[in-house]
Amino acid sequence: MSLASTSQQVIHRSDYQPPQCCVDSVNLTIAIYDDFTQVTGVFAISPLSAKGGNITLYGGETLQFHAMEINDTPYHPDDSDLANGRIDLIIEKPSVVMITGRIYPDQNTALEGLYRSNGMYCTQCEPEGFRRIIWYPDHPDILSVFTTRIEANAATLPVLLSNGNLIEEGHLPDDRHYAVWHDPHPKPSYLFAMVAGDLDMVEDHFMTKDGRKVALRIFIEHGNAHLCGHAMESLKASMRWDEDVFGLVYDLDIFMIVAVSHFNMGAMENKGLNIFNAKYVLADKQTATDDDLSLVEAIIAHEYFHNWTGNRITCRDWFQLTLKEGLTVYRDQEFTSDMHSRGVKRINDVAMMKAIQFPEDAGPTAHPVRPDTYREINNFYTPTVYEKGAEVIRMMEQLLGKDAFMQGIDRYIKDNDGKAATCEDFVSAMETASGVDLEQFSRWYEQAGTPILNVQKSYDKVKKTLTLNFKQSHQDNPAVDMRHDLVMPVRVGLVSASGDVLPVICDGESGGADDRVLTIADKTSSITLHQVPDGAVPSLLRGFSAPVQLQTNFTEDDLLTLLAFDKDSFGRWDAGQQLMCQVIRIMLEQGSSSKLIEQKIQVLGDAFRQIIQDDTCDPAVKAELLKVPSQQVIETMLAVANPVAVWNARRKLAKNIGLALGDAMDNHITDYTGRLDDLTAQERRFLHILMNMKVLTHDPIACQQALAMSHSDNMTLSMAGLNALNQTDVVERMEALAAFAAKWEKHPLVMEKWFALEASCPYLSTPEHCETLMTHPAFDSNNPNKLRSVISVFASLNTRMFHADDGSGYRFLAHHIAEIDKRNPQISARMVLPLTRFGRYDAGRQAMMKGALIRLKTAQGLSSDLSEVVDKTIG
Repeated sequence: MSLASTSQQVIHRSDYQPPQCCVDSVNLTIAIYDDFTQVTGVFAISPLSAKGGNITLYGGETLQFHAMEINDTPYHPDDSDLANGRIDLIIEKPSVVMITGRIYPDQNTALEGLYRSNGMYCTQCEPEGFRRIIWYPDHPDILSVFTTRIEANAATLPVLLSNGNLIEEGHLPDDRHYAVWHDPHPKPSYLFAMVAGDLDMVEDHFMTKDGRKVALRIFIEHGNAHLCGHAMESLKASMRWDEDVFGLVYDLDIFMIVAVSHFNMGAMENKGLNIFNAKYVLADKQTATDDDLSLVEAIIAHEYFHNWTGNRITCRDWFQLTLKEGLTVYRDQEFTSDMHSRGVKRINDVAMMKAIQFPEDAGPTAHPVRPDTYREINNFYTPTVYEKGAEVIRMMEQLLGKDAFMQGIDRYIKDNDGKAATCEDFVSAMETASGVDLEQFSRWYEQAGTPILNVQKSYDKVKKTLTLNFKQSHQDNPAVDMRHDLVMPVRVGLVSASGDVLPVICDGESGGADDRVLTIADKTSSITLHQVPDGAVPSLLRGFSAPVQLQTNFTEDDLLTLLAFDKDSFGRWDAGQQLMCQVIRIMLEQGSSSKLIEQKIQVLGDAFRQIIQDDTCDPAVKAELLKVPSQQVIETMLAVANPVAVWNARRKLAKNIGLALGDAMDNHITDYTGRLDDLTAQERRFLHILMNMKVLTHDPIACQQALAMSHSDNMTLSMAGLNALNQTDVVERMEALAAFAAKWEKHPLVMEKWFALEASCPYLSTPEHCETLMTHPAFDSNNPNKLRSVISVFASLNTRMFHADDGSGYRFLAHHIAEIDKRNPQISARMVLPLTRFGRYDAGRQAMMKGALIRLKTAQGLSSDLSEVVDKTIG
């Protein structure tokens, strides 16, 4: 039985047992040769009881056993145990276990454990990649001090890196050399990392607030050093912010980042040696958009922040994954908000939640923030664990207040530093610091699905009171088996009909603040606000204070008031989204042309015209307010959705709003295109949206303006022009994309943008076109970035072609997932998700999507990663 077979067993959180042994130290020797790598691990293992204890060393299916000793005595495990990927030991006294194995990094296309990328050897050990390197008890609650010796050819692999501090290096016979790294901080094996390669280095330093000089080094392939400046500045900004805001200081003498071309995820927070997907390191204004640069900054911050929330304090078991990821996402969101626009950041985060996490909550793979079971832990690196987990942290901040929340963070770190902790430990720290009982609130960790919060307002003109009637309910999803009432912080403000900010005054109060948090904990409840003038509108869920689906009895005029005047950027955006959703629903029910639709669009046009002409409004906020609701948001509000009809309706709405804006939009485009080199990032963001709307009208001047922008040396402007043209079949599109490809054909990361544009064009990119793209010399079928830039983009962004009536898009995706699964199960399991989101489609479309999944299910040798997702979807 292979390891893949054993991992099909369902793991239950309730079955957790604390380790019976600890591993006090790990000494690794990793000797790299041309054809193989030999790994020797020496583990000091001690029982935690005088009676002794059991411990299991796990090994991956590609790991070849060579030799083993226990206290200098040879030991040979049972062959069947080795075949099952485990060595079970009974340790009666402190012992030294030595084990040697052989691995083949060149053949490792799964990109877990030790593998090779463009000649560089690198590792990815979270969650269970370390067992592909050497047999080891690789659970996150086994914390050990690691010392790593790397040996390799000195000419071809001159750079040898691992966690911690370099303590020794030297020469070996046969033109080889070695380096020894020691990490003084105990860590689980998933945080182990090593790199060997012929690499360039960019170096800087950071002075900590306690006066230590920390060396900062970014290692990259030769020729890429000029693209590291933004990443280095982002790292220093992250270190400074974590000191200033959380009081957390870096604890080693060196911090290293390595940029890797082949990487399954975004980055990995290995202690002192972060390994990054190269696209999140190598970026400047010529090769990356403003959004790309912000993402680089955010991901570097996220991985650095893990030094404390993830490394110094890690997870007891993988069910607690959100403990480190949800908290660290919250921290990186706060960092970005402080560095840039808090309003825009919040809108972007909520838009992502509604477009990606809400559908996950409503689908067959729905799971709690902290799951109770899993078959393959790789499948729980999800928006629910990360982004919804961050919202759970944010709700605690809302409920407790900022000061008490930060005291809770301090308590959590003080009590758990150097430990493997649980979500209960975090909640307990918050309770201790604040004195607030969070027992009912903790249901957010246990319950899957997006709650529905219905709010009905009623106004008493005589008493001048506004009563808000709240009712909680739950989605109808067979995958969700728990439906308890939850504690929801609802931040509320009041806006007068003329835009004045009004105090929020509750029962028994003589005055009130501009906004306040109302705690909703019961299935139904009512709260009355006093001294409310007629026509005032409540601004509910300000800042998206709870991750719920909000339903109200607000009128169109109410929403227009909020869109025009709400001081909360999220509140304005959400009001606009609701207004546009209403128009799209009418389009889908009545057709795209009717007097009612014309009236609604004119109303929207008038509202948006006032916004774009408001010089006091941040252009980036204007851009977000003008964005049409996402495909996923529209589909989730329909009982039965035709995805192509939804796509058409969204395009027509954007086009017609642009026409309704008329000269107000044209004047901005003329102004901005006349001074492209002087635009701010906020103005570039706004211009991008305006050009999208204008080009949809096939206006010849706009098409030429977009073509001219596509040739810009600023990647944000270039992509704005390309994206605008790519949504149409105008002749300028082909010219622009051909010129872009010719300009960037030698730059692999920029070519991913070209692949994505080609794969997402709704008028060109058929499955056959995508097949042709994947024969391009710049395409690498073993590179996850390249696979995502064509196959994932086609399935998630090219609605018209992926959902073609003949089912060809579904067959295309299933075919390639089956092939990818043989090489890289993590990627196949993520790429299959568009085929699982069929719950609101008509019976015919559901049958075609299920048919594609059935073909996958019956494929020979399906990985545990992919089979778990398919089984949850179709049984």
